[in-house]
Amino acid sequence: MFQLTRPSFRVVLSLVYSVITRVLCSVPPPANLSLNCHNFKNVLYWNYSEPSLQPTFNVSVRTYERSTPLSVRTSEHYLDISSYTQDVEDAYFVSVMAELNESAKPSSRVFTQFTYGEFPSRIKCLMDFPPLNISVRSRTFEIEFYHPSYIYGIERLNDTFTYTVEYNEIESTTYSCFVNDWICTEKMHLPESLYGSCMTVHFGGSIKGLYTKTSRNVCSDGLDPDEKDWATLITALVCSGIVLVLVILLGGLLYKKLTHIKSQSSVFSKLLSMVKSDHVVIEPENPPLSEVMSVSNTPLLDTSEDLSSPTIISPTSMTHGLIDSHLDMEAPGSQEPEDVMEEADSEDAQSCTGYDCGKFPVIMSPEDTVDAYGPRQN
Repeated sequence: MFQLTRPSFRVVLSLVYSVITRVLCSVPPPANLSLNCHNFKNVLYWNYSEPSLQPTFNVSVRTYERSTPLSVRTSEHYLDISSYTQDVEDAYFVSVMAELNESAKPSSRVFTQFTYGEFPSRIKCLMDFPPLNISVRSRTFEIEFYHPSYIYGIERLNDTFTYTVEYNEIESTTYSCFVNDWICTEKMHLPESLYGSCMTVHFGGSIKGLYTKTSRNVCSDGLDPDEKDWATLITALVCSGIVLVLVILLGGLLYKKLTHIKSQSSVFSKLLSMVKSDHVVIEPENPPLSEVMSVSNTPLLDTSEDLSSPTIISPTSMTHGLIDSHLDMEAPGSQEPEDVMEEADSEDAQSCTGYDCGKFPVIMSPEDTVDAYGPRQN
């Protein structure tokens, strides 16, 4: 009969204990399972109470529309499941359990649920509104952004992106951006009450049942130097044209009026001069006296005498002197002196009046003789 030694007995008891523990006792499950999902980046996180056991974790991903789960094993305490959750319209059920080895019973599962779409779920994941580039003017502001499918690279997002722009708590407009456009642009006109002021603009969009929103503070500080206000420019040009036409018309009317006044004044001055000429007394010219010589070179007056002493000329001598001068001036072949005098006197009487006629002596008395103008009185 043999006996068991003490060391071999201890080894057997240790083996029996380990087997019973592995078979009868379950593995502790993971704890504090959480999910971080944002912009289609989905990562699971969990903790484990017995890290010395160094278990392997089995992650199962099942969708609402597909009952067959997808299993992934990892020794880490997290797992990125983004590549397994690309259907943005579906809902996902995710569970995690710990495993020691094939012979040991795995731990119980812990699970969570999430979705980006319209399904009711414990966790609602969000997609951000695409990054905005806003250009602000005094009266308008323009927005520009990339289509969500271009930003996130999700094939299921290849659809029309519909979004609304709301500002002033009243104005709201809906726009559409097609997937082939890639870049979405729109220009919004501001009401006059918002010129030069700040406001909060709310953006909301939807695609494939996914909703997103954001807000931006937009300030209109003044007119941009590069901005051309065509309405104001056209109005200024039209007003300038009207003013120019009015100036030209007024200038033409003024010129015409001044020309008319000048012509009237010249006519009036001519008429006035004609009227005044009838009342002007023409004074006789005083020609310089010169020595009067007869045709026969015999002086009519004897200048050698003293002019200071008066000389009495009788009517008889004056008449004789006039007759002699006429006789001396008679040319050969001319008319008789008496005929010439009569004809001259008649012509002078008919053709001259007043001071226009020549001088002739008038005998006032036997010793008084004066010079007179006008036709002779026979």
